[in-house]
Amino acid sequence: MEKIIFLICMISVSLFAGIDGNKKVDFSQYDKVKLSKILKSMTNEVSKSLPMQMDKITTLARIYTYNKMLVYVKEVDVSANISIRKLLETKKDKQALKKVLYEQDKNTVCNEVFLSYLLKKKNAIIEYQWQNKKAIPIFEYTVEYKDCLE
Repeated sequence: MEKIIFLICMISVSLFAGIDGNKKVDFSQYDKVKLSKILKSMTNEVSKSLPMQMDKITTLARIYTYNKMLVYVKEVDVSANISIRKLLETKKDKQALKKVLYEQDKNTVCNEVFLSYLLKKKNAIIEYQWQNKKAIPIFEYTVEYKDCLE
């Protein structure tokens, strides 16, 4: 996960950021750039590093854009971790896991400067799709600017 965040930060700053005299990142010059163009550039760069192992059981398998959404597709190797496999067996436990992962991803997105700019100023939506190694969906959720205000 740290690798992807670092990569997004580097891409964000190098491709889209302007720095003012106070060393604060100023993205206002991109207010007139179409969101679809920004997201496409981001996905093209990140895709070059995929698949990306995020931890022992999670891989970022794919990233793509759709309308105003940036979609991350994460694969979980449920066979590698009995605890995760058991959590996915019941609806209640699955929802609890989803909530934990949502909070982690929300905090990451809301605290990353460029992604939070996209959410706030461009009304972007970040979607996370979780699936197993056989590409069978487990769950999905989105992060929007309003979520960062909670």
